Amino acid sequence: MCLAAEQHDLGMAAWDGGAALNVAPGSVQLPFGRSSTFTLLFRRFVLRRVLLIGFAVAVVTGSTASARSNDVWTRLHRPLHLPHVKRGQACPRTAGVPANQFSPYGTGLAFGRGPVYPLIGLTSDDGSALVNMRSSISVGWGGFKVLWITAPSYTGPTLIRGRRIDARGLIRFQEDWGKPKELMIWGGRGSNNGWSDRASEELVRTIGCYAFQIDGTTFSRVVVIDTALE
Repeated sequence: MCLAAEQHDLGMAAWDGGAALNVAPGSVQLPFGRSSTFTLLFRRFVLRRVLLIGFAVAVVTGSTASARSNDVWTRLHRPLHLPHVKRGQACPRTAGVPANQFSPYGTGLAFGRGPVYPLIGLTSDDGSALVNMRSSISVGWGGFKVLWITAPSYTGPTLIRGRRIDARGLIRFQEDWGKPKELMIWGGRGSNNGWSDRASEELVRTIGCYAFQIDGTTFSRVVVIDTALE
């Protein structure tokens, strides 16, 4: 009889409002047998908070990285310091050197002091860049190919801009999405004995004397080229 009474008391202790609760020691007690439902909802709540926090951290990190990237290019937008050539004066072109004399590239002429050099594969006997005014992919523009090669000593970003210096005229850079006024090279160590390169097509509307300004984090170079019809 005592045993039956004890069993009856235990049964009543685990009964609340007609719903049996199988309660583990130390667990949170909820009425109406909803402890499992509460646990599931609580886990979902915690998971959502974790995901929201992770998303916020990713957004902040991405925004910081983007801001730093934009800041780098802003610093490279130094004022242009290109020479000016009066009408009738000779183009003060930069001397070209065969690239294979100091790099793993071919015999095309590379111009300037580096560490980023424009390598122009098609030049005249006097070193002028030969411009094809008829077969360019952009109507109304003439184009010449340039391979921008970077020495292993420099792995940072490079900003390249240019214009005509004996008259009005810009240099544009052919890209898949348009003809921007500047070329951005992100940098990094290259796989050609440490050298890296970036192929591009420079676009001009007229033949004349042009200058590139090549800006890196530790240098600013000017390269002057003359152009001639191919």
